[in-house]
Amino acid sequence: MEWIKKWRVKSENSNRVYVVSISDKGEWGCSCPAWTFNRIECKHIIRVKLNPERYELEKPVEKPEYILAMVEKPIYKEKENKLLIPLIRIEPYDYKMEALICYTMAKYGYLWKEIKEIRNLSDIWTLTKVKNIARGPN
Repeated sequence: MEWIKKWRVKSENSNRVYVVSISDKGEWGCSCPAWTFNRIECKHIIRVKLNPERYELEKPVEKPEYILAMVEKPIYKEKENKLLIPLIRIEPYDYKMEALICYTMAKYGYLWKEIKEIRNLSDIWTLTKVKNIARGPN
C-alpha cells in the first residue's frame, strides 16, 4: 500500500497539524492518535472526505537520486535531492554500515524491494532487522 495523496489538517484544539492520507487502494489514514492507535475514522479524515479542497495538499516528496560517492556514510544533499552512498564495501563485510545505508534509503522513500535489488541483499535481510541494527542499542 502506498499513500498517494496527503492533506494537512490543523487541530481545532491545539497548534498541531495532522496529516490525512489516502492510499492507492482507497484506504484512509491520519497521523492523529485516534487513528494511529485505534484505527477509527477520525474527525480529520471525515473533514477531508467532505471538503478536500479546503485543506492544503502536501507536496509529494520525490525520491532522491541514488549516487555512489566517496563518502564515509550515507549523506542526503537536499538542494540537489541526491543520496550519496559510500562507494566501496569495507572488508571484512561491515553489516552495520550496510544496515545504515539501507535504513537511510528507506527513510528517503526507497521501497524495500528496490533497496534489496540495488544493494544486492539476500533474503535474510529484512527492513525490521535493518532498523534495529541501524538504530543501535537503546
